[in-house]
Amino acid sequence: MANTYNLDIVQCIVGTLAISGYGEGGGVEVESNSPIQEQSVGADGASIYNRMNDKSLTVTITLREDSRAYRILAGLMQAQEAAGTNTPLAFMLLDPLNGDSVASQYTIFMERPNLSKAQAAGDRVFVISLPDPVVVYGALNV
Repeated sequence: MANTYNLDIVQCIVGTLAISGYGEGGGVEVESNSPIQEQSVGADGASIYNRMNDKSLTVTITLREDSRAYRILAGLMQAQEAAGTNTPLAFMLLDPLNGDSVASQYTIFMERPNLSKAQAAGDRVFVISLPDPVVVYGALNV
C-alpha cells in the first residue's frame, strides 16, 4: 500500500479565513511551548517528575506575499493590534489523513512578519500563540 501526503487537504482556518497560498517550503508548524513534565533529582538520587501545566502552542504560518490569505491575515493582525485587547478569534487545524487536529478560541498574533522586496514574490511568516488549545495527535492512527 502506498500513502500520499497532500498539504492541500490540510485545513487551517483563522477566524473564517481558510488559509492557502503557502510559501515555498512553508506551511503550518505547531510547537509546544513546554514539555509535559520536567525531571529533577534530589540529593539522595530520587527522581521527581514535575507536571508542567502550560498547554499553550506556538504556530508559525508561512504564506506567499502575493496570496489572498496573506493580505487577510495581515489585516486580522493589524486589527488585533489596534484594538489593544485579545478578543476571541478562532483557530483550527485539521489533517484528515492522520487525524491531527488543533483548535483554539483565541489566536494571538505574537510577531509582525518581516517585509522584503526582491525580483520574485517572497514569503511572509506569522507567529501566533494559542493559549489554551485542544489538541488531538494522530487520532486516525489508532
